[in-house]
Amino acid sequence: MDDPNEPENTYAVQIVGSSAAQAKMKEPVFYVIEVTGPGIYHEIDRRFSQFLRLDRKIRSKFPHLPPMPPRSAIMKRILPKFMRTRQEALSRLLEAAVAADPNLSDMDLRSFLGVDYFETDTTLSRCVSDDDTFIGRGSASAEPSPR
Repeated sequence: MDDPNEPENTYAVQIVGSSAAQAKMKEPVFYVIEVTGPGIYHEIDRRFSQFLRLDRKIRSKFPHLPPMPPRSAIMKRILPKFMRTRQEALSRLLEAAVAADPNLSDMDLRSFLGVDYFETDTTLSRCVSDDDTFIGRGSASAEPSPR
């Protein structure tokens, strides 16, 4: 039986924005992911290509995830709605992955969300991992920092 006095060790995510509006034609778009969990809150920026790599790594472990949105260099430049729709689809994908693994026991998902970086050093603002550049802002608090 669960102890109601014991804190939950579950996480929640959502995409709260992107750099799409500020990005010039050839600049990459970053999606800002808000991550909350036991005693932590942080935001981490990820590119679409990083979502593709994550999807390839976790799809077999979580087969009921929503599909990845399409990739299109042309559509993202000419249709603003395309970028909004893509961001919503990526957010649904992440939310479903975290719902399937609320404790983030899967290391690929945990790494993508930068959880271990912020749990060990909440002052960290940037570091480089094995295959991706990690860009994020964090706090040791479970409360969002003022923007």
